[in-house]
Amino acid sequence: MEEVVHVLETVAARLEAHGLVLPPHPTIVVHPTSFSLGLAQPAYVWAQSLTESHGRRYLASWSSGSTLHLISPPRLLRGTGTHISMRDALERAPACGLAHLALGHLNPGLTLQRALRRRQWLWLAWGAGQALVGQVPMLASTIAVRRRERRALTIPPPARDAVVLGGSLVELVLRERGLTGLVALLRDPLPPSPGAWVNRALSGLGPTERDVRWRMLLDELDRTRSTVLAEQAAAETKAAEAARAEEEATEAAIISARIAKQQAEAAADEAELDAAAERAAARSAERRAASRRRP
Repeated sequence: MEEVVHVLETVAARLEAHGLVLPPHPTIVVHPTSFSLGLAQPAYVWAQSLTESHGRRYLASWSSGSTLHLISPPRLLRGTGTHISMRDALERAPACGLAHLALGHLNPGLTLQRALRRRQWLWLAWGAGQALVGQVPMLASTIAVRRRERRALTIPPPARDAVVLGGSLVELVLRERGLTGLVALLRDPLPPSPGAWVNRALSGLGPTERDVRWRMLLDELDRTRSTVLAEQAAAETKAAEAARAEEEATEAAIISARIAKQQAEAAADEAELDAAAERAAARSAERRAASRRRP
């Protein structure tokens, strides 16, 4: 718990530096499971029901008023195994939740509760939190899974794709307008429709160019993911080879030590036999000398 508090304090300081201030006296509630969180926040269960299955796991927090509800990080990371990107993304979940809390305080239209009621805004409310804490690149594997489906990608994404794709579209705005420009856009009252917000945020790009640039960003994320996976595989192979070499060296050292011990024992045995033979010869010589001295 202390580690989570430290992370949240660090993230809060970074958000505040860019004009995203938390509500006064925020409360952090850590739940042992998503079921427990759902009991405390029924809206969270509704959001889960709207979210596609491959994105549901990343729906790992919920903010309401000045309270942030989190799923316990150990529980959240259970079962991630060797999925580095998934583990990294889930490790950012508390930070993402804190960003949602700050966004709701900055602009009431971006509270998760209100965005959930007006489903068409869920992608922005959720995705802005992801982009602000750098979670988007870590969702590349999940985005790749979504892109393999037959359903078309649309700007802006529907509520069912808010968790998986919302952050990537906000990331595009972040790259085009910069962090200061993005925060200014998020602070302004929301226009009548999400499409109008996208038009304002990406005013320098036409509809076709927006779509192309967004897909180029998704391709970039996928290439980065492939590079990371390749580097991970290479690192694992190198580590396995090093472990195998160390194991072989250890085994060779054990065999060498065993042989040296056996040789030492054989030499000791041989020396003892030689010493015994010398003692026997000495005793025999003493007996012969004694027999010659007898009258």
